[in-house]
Amino acid sequence: MFTRALTNRCLHRGASLPVSLQLGGKSALMVFEDADIDKAVEWAMFGAFWTNGQICSATSRLLVQESIADEFKRKLKAWAEAIVIADPLNRKSRLGPLVSESQIRATFVGLKSSGSATPRRHS
Repeated sequence: MFTRALTNRCLHRGASLPVSLQLGGKSALMVFEDADIDKAVEWAMFGAFWTNGQICSATSRLLVQESIADEFKRKLKAWAEAIVIADPLNRKSRLGPLVSESQIRATFVGLKSSGSATPRRHS
């Protein structure tokens, strides 16, 4: 008997339990106090705003350790305020239009339900 077969038999003998797991994390980004906060903010912005957030893997939740939360929020706010919203053909633009009217409505609904500031439409 090969080692792998024996190992598999031993592992599976007592481990056959019916299990149902939902392993989707809703694209959370976790940041702990030993992280490089500047780099974490950069990746949070990239994850949330790359493709205008219109991708299934876009960062939709930030889980930040409480001891660094204020600093993280301050830096995240500075990055967000620096985003240039413009025609996507403009090289300075970092955020362009949403893909459709229905996506705009869905985004506004999400923003309103999150308790964030009233969304504004840029045209």
